[in-house]
Amino acid sequence: MKQQKIIIAVSSCLMGDPVRYDGKDKANQTVISVLSQEFDVIHICPETGIGMSVPRPAIQLVEKPDDSIHACGVEKKSQDVTDALLSYVNELDKRLSSISGYIFKARSPSCGVGSTPVFSDSGEQIKLGNGVFAQAVMNKYPDLPIAEESEIENRPACNGFLENVRAYHARHFIQAE
Repeated sequence: MKQQKIIIAVSSCLMGDPVRYDGKDKANQTVISVLSQEFDVIHICPETGIGMSVPRPAIQLVEKPDDSIHACGVEKKSQDVTDALLSYVNELDKRLSSISGYIFKARSPSCGVGSTPVFSDSGEQIKLGNGVFAQAVMNKYPDLPIAEESEIENRPACNGFLENVRAYHARHFIQAE
């Protein structure tokens, strides 16, 4: 059997890329050290990917009256980048179809997984949810192993994630010669 190198996608800011709204990064040495041992890493920042500047005005998740979740400007409420983030998943299809796991940035309105504050139209935090881009990735690749960086810092959770990544890779990418 021929085994390909395992590819994982990671939120760019976690890998030390200064792409956040404030022009900084959120380099996570645990994520970097765990991944550098075994995997090829694709850095993805959906916000810069859709053309948002660095630095840029902050966005947040807002639940609309129809219960849909949108990524909207914190200061400029009329700014809505939801459709652009959803479209970006399709633009990345070739890259995403080659990955065996994804590590997202917690609490991000584009990348959080269950940890991102969701606000009402009036500005009150009402719950936690998934970032728009992360949710679209999960919808398109429902069995893809995903984690937030906080899970990688927890050794048992990290080991479980890595096992799931290897198993996913074996199911989807290892082919008989």
